[in-house]
Amino acid sequence: MYLIRAEYFMQEAKVSHSPGLIRNPSVSVILPTYCRGDNGLLKRAIESVLSQTFQSFELILMDDGSTDSTAEIISSYVKVDDRVIHVRHDNNSGLWALRMNEGLLMARGEFCAYQFDDDRWTEAALATLVGELRENTNFGIAYGLCKCTLDGKEIVLGGPFNYSQLVAGNFIANNSVVNRRTVFERLGGYDMHLVMRRLADWDLWLRWGRHAAFLSLDETVSFVEAGRADSVGKTVPADLTVVRSQIGLDRTAGLRPEALKSYIIDGLDHLKHLGQSKVDAVWREQAAPYLSRFRHIWPAARPPKTRPLHVLSVKAHFDTTVDIMIGNYAEVLAADFAFTFVPQSQVDEAMIRCVDILLLYRAIDQQAEQLAEFARQHGKPVIYLMDDDLTTIHEISEEFCYLAPGTPCYLALQSLIRGADLVITYSAAVKESVEELNPRNIVLETNIRRERLAAARSGLSHHAETGRRPVMIGFAGGAARREEFAVLWQAIVEVSRQLGTNVEFEFWGFTPDGLDQLHSPYRCEPFTFSYDEYLDRLTSRGFDVMITPLFGEKRAKRGKCPIKFLEFTAAGALGVYSDVEPYRAVVDGLTGIKCENTVEAWTAALLRAASLPYSERKAMVARAIECVDREFTTEVQAPRLAAALEAAVLHGLLHRAPSGKPRVAYFCHSPYLGGAENHLLRHAALSQAFQFEPLLVLPSGVSAMVEEVQHRATALGIPIAYLPLTVETEIDVSRELDEPAIAAIMRWLRQNRISLVHSVILMREVGEASRRLGIPHAASIYATASQGRAGVFHCDVVHSDSLLYANRWSTVLDAPAQRILAHVPDEYFEAGTNAAAAPNAGGALTFGIFGTLQPRKGQLQAIEAIGLLRKQCDTVIRLRLYGYDHFFPDYLASCREMAERYGVSDRVSFPGFVTDTAKALRDVDAVICASDWDSLPQAILEAMAAGRLVIAPAVGGIPEVVSRSTGILMPDNTAVSICRALTEALRLSPGNWSAKTKFAREVVRAECSGYSVSTELFRLYRQAATEQARRTGRPAVAARELTTMTDGGASLFTPEASGALELLRTRLHEINYDMRLGE
Repeated sequence: MYLIRAEYFMQEAKVSHSPGLIRNPSVSVILPTYCRGDNGLLKRAIESVLSQTFQSFELILMDDGSTDSTAEIISSYVKVDDRVIHVRHDNNSGLWALRMNEGLLMARGEFCAYQFDDDRWTEAALATLVGELRENTNFGIAYGLCKCTLDGKEIVLGGPFNYSQLVAGNFIANNSVVNRRTVFERLGGYDMHLVMRRLADWDLWLRWGRHAAFLSLDETVSFVEAGRADSVGKTVPADLTVVRSQIGLDRTAGLRPEALKSYIIDGLDHLKHLGQSKVDAVWREQAAPYLSRFRHIWPAARPPKTRPLHVLSVKAHFDTTVDIMIGNYAEVLAADFAFTFVPQSQVDEAMIRCVDILLLYRAIDQQAEQLAEFARQHGKPVIYLMDDDLTTIHEISEEFCYLAPGTPCYLALQSLIRGADLVITYSAAVKESVEELNPRNIVLETNIRRERLAAARSGLSHHAETGRRPVMIGFAGGAARREEFAVLWQAIVEVSRQLGTNVEFEFWGFTPDGLDQLHSPYRCEPFTFSYDEYLDRLTSRGFDVMITPLFGEKRAKRGKCPIKFLEFTAAGALGVYSDVEPYRAVVDGLTGIKCENTVEAWTAALLRAASLPYSERKAMVARAIECVDREFTTEVQAPRLAAALEAAVLHGLLHRAPSGKPRVAYFCHSPYLGGAENHLLRHAALSQAFQFEPLLVLPSGVSAMVEEVQHRATALGIPIAYLPLTVETEIDVSRELDEPAIAAIMRWLRQNRISLVHSVILMREVGEASRRLGIPHAASIYATASQGRAGVFHCDVVHSDSLLYANRWSTVLDAPAQRILAHVPDEYFEAGTNAAAAPNAGGALTFGIFGTLQPRKGQLQAIEAIGLLRKQCDTVIRLRLYGYDHFFPDYLASCREMAERYGVSDRVSFPGFVTDTAKALRDVDAVICASDWDSLPQAILEAMAAGRLVIAPAVGGIPEVVSRSTGILMPDNTAVSICRALTEALRLSPGNWSAKTKFAREVVRAECSGYSVSTELFRLYRQAATEQARRTGRPAVAARELTTMTDGGASLFTPEASGALELLRTRLHEINYDMRLGE
C-alpha cells in the first residue's frame, strides 16, 4: 500500500492570531472546516462559539485547504477577537479527524471541546459542560443532549451513559462533548484512518469509555444538521464490517500525542483477516477514491497486490543478457512480478508447479520441451524469449551448425516457439522469422536502468579539459564481431596511422587480430559475466568514442538489438555505428555517427568522431542521453514487459481460433464515435497489438450506415458483424429478454469461436448469450443513477473509467469491478511536447469543449460564461465547440441564440465533429468540460496529455483526476461557476499554469499510456475468465492440445543423453561468451 503518515498533512501549517492572544484559556475549542465560507454556515458556527456565556476559551479554526472565502472570513475574526487562532493548510487532507487531532496537539486549555462548520451550540453549552466537569472531578468526559435534524425530522441524541448501548451504536454527538485534555493525553485522539472517516467520533467514545468515566447531562447543548449533500455522511461510504474490525484493534499507543503524527492513514494490511475480496472492496470503495484526489502524492492510485506473479526465467547458463532482459526489471516491477532465474538443468516439475509463468530464454533442446510440457500440464503460461534470431543463426558461422534446419536443436527450437503462449522478440527481423511458427509474438525493446545515465549526465556539466590528452576509442563486445573486424580492421589501422599517440584504443571482451599494426597505444580487457561490474567499469572509464561495427546482410545480424547504443551513451561516449537496422534509433549527426560498412567510410567516421570539438561531441552525447532516457530506460520499458507478461497469462487461459489467436468480440452500441465507442475501439486495438484477434459487433439496425466507428475498425483491420442488440443505460428488470436475439448472438459466438466478450453499455442479451455458452464477459459501463442490487446476472466483471461508477455498478450487478482510465494514444502526448508553458499574458485565449452538443454537456452554460466574462475583462476569449451537432438541433439553436444574446457570436464557433482531436487540441489553450452528468470524459485525459489546462466540474469521476494540482475543479457547471473558473485561469501566473499542465501530463502518462492500460485490460480479462470458471466450475485454463515433443520426449533423458545435453549447453555457454556481451 502507500503508507502515508498523518504528519504529511500536518506540515507547513500557517498559524495566525492577534498579538493579544488570550493567555491560559480554560477551554480549547477545535473547529475543522473546508469550503463552508460562501454558504454562510462557517460564520454561523463561529458565532455560536464566540457568543458563549463562558468566555475563557481559545477557538482553533483548522482550515483544511479551503478554496472559497473561508480564509477571508476567519481572518476577519482574527482581527477583532483575541481568542481566535487560524491554522491554514494550503492542501486539503479530507480527514476531519486528522485536523481535530492537530488542533488537540495545539490545545492549551484544561478542557477540550469540538464544533463543526455546519453545526451550532446553545449559548450556555460550554458553561454547562465545563461547570459539571469542575464539580465532578471523577469524570473525564461530559456530554449533553443534541437536537439533530435529518431528512426534515428532528431526533435527540444523548441520554444516560451505557457502554453496552454505545457498543451497539453511537448516541453521543461530537459537538455535545467536553473532555479533560488529560483524557486525550492518556487514551489518544481520533482514529485518522481512511476507513474511520464516518465514525471516528463513535470509535473515540468507545476507546475512552473503556478507561474513563462519561458524565451525561439532561440538557440540550448543541444542534446538528445532518445529511447535507457535501457532508462526510453523504460523500464517504461506511463499511460496518471494516469499522467493527478496526474498533477491535488496540490503537491507543499509536494515537497518543507523542505518536499520532506517525499514524498510518491508508494501510490495509491489518484488515487481511477479513479476506482478500473485502480488502479489495475497501481499496476500491474507500482508499482508491481518496488517493485519487491527491495526484501530487500518488500520480497513479494502484491497488495493493495479494502477491506478485512469480516468473521463472530459465536459460541454459547465466550470462549478462539475463540481467539486461529480465534482471533490470526486478525492482521496477516488484509490486506485480517476482523474477527468479534458475539454470535449465536445475529446473524440475516441482519447481514449475510453484510459479505462475515459465519464461524460456533461448532454449533449444528437448529438456526445455519437457519443461514447457510440465508448465502446460499444470496450467502455467509459457513465454519464449528470443533476443537473437536463432532460426537463422546457422547462416553466420559454422559454429552454429547445430542449429541448422533438420538438426535436433533446430526441431526443438521450432517446437518451443510453436508451443509458447507468447513469443517475445526484440527486432522486426526476428519477429519476421517467428511469425510463420507462432502468430502470438510481440516486439519489445532492450533497456538500461535510468540510474546508469547519471554518470554521463554528470560528465556533460564538465568543461573541456585544458590540457590535451589522447582521445579514447573503445570497443566492448565479443568475438561475434570477428567478421566485421576482419573486414574493417584497416580503417582502425589507418586512423591510428594518421592520429598516432593522439588516440588510444581499448578492446573489451575480444582481442582482434593485427594489433601489432596499430600506431597508437592500445590495451585489451577480458570478458566479464557480471553485467553490473561491466557497466561500473564502462561508465567510469572515460571513453570519448566507442565503436560497434555490424554487418546487416544476414537476418541473424539484422536481428540484433541496439544495446550498444544504450551502453555507449551511459558511458558518456560518442558512438560510431554501422548504418544498419539494429541502430535505426541513432540519428546520424545528432545522437551518434553512422557509416557504411566500407574501410573508407569507417576511416572517415572515426576521424570525424576523434576530431570533433569537445562541445560538439558532448552535445551529441546529450541528445543521445535524452533519446535513451525517453525510449530505452528500464523505467520506460517496464510497463511494456508487464503488459506482455499479463498478455501471456491471458493467452494461456483462452481458447484459440484457427488463426492461432484467441478471439475477443467487442460489442458496441453505436457507429458514432462517442466516448464509450472510442474507449472500446482503443481497447480492441490494444488487444490486437498483443496478438489477440478482435472482432467488432454493431446493432443490426446500423448495418447500412458507414460512420466513424466503422471507418476506424476497418483501418485497424478489425472485421465487423451486425447482430440484434438491445441497448439500455439502466437495468430494466421488468423487461423480458429477447430470446431470438440471444439465439442469434449465441450462434454467432459459436461460429466464430469467440474466447471472450467485451461489451460497452448495457446489452443484457449479450450477457445472457455469453453466460449460456460459458464465455467470459467483461462489460464497460459508465454513469448510472442506479444504487441497489438489481438481482440479475449480466457479466463476469465490470469495467468503468471512474471508481465512483465502478463501485456503483459492482453493487448493482453483484460483480467484481475494476477502474481503468481510457487509453490516450501517443499522438496526444506528442501534441503537448512543444506546448507553450502558458499563454501570453493579455493575449487572446482559445478554450475548447469536446463532445456531442447536448444539454448534459453544458455547452450552453459555457457560452453564457464567455458572455459574462466579456463584461468583466478586456481579454479576448474564444470558445470552440467540437462534436456532433446534428443530434440535438434545438439545443444547437439555443447555443447560437445564447451567443447572440451576449454579443459573443464572433467568439464562439462550432467546428462540428473532428476525426483528429489531437490536432484540434493544438489549436486551443485550454479545455472546458461543462457536463452535469458524466463518468470521466476522455477529452479531459486527452487535453491533459496534450499539455492543455483543464477546467471541469466535480461530477462523476472527474475529481479522481482533476484537482488543484492538475487543473481547475469547479463545484458545478453553472455559468457563474464556469465564469469564475475562467477568471481563475486568466489570473494564473505562467509558472502556475505550466506547473498544472506539466503535472497533469505526468498523471495521464502514468495511467493512460498504451502499455499501462494494456496491463490493466488483460488483468480485467483474466479476472473475467477466472470468475467465469469459478461460477461454472469449469477450469480457467483453455483445453489445448499438448505439444508433442520431438523424438519421444522424456524417453530421451537417459544418463547418456543427459550428459550429451550438458555438453551442448556448455558449448552454447561458450558461444554466448563470444556473442552476447558485446553484441
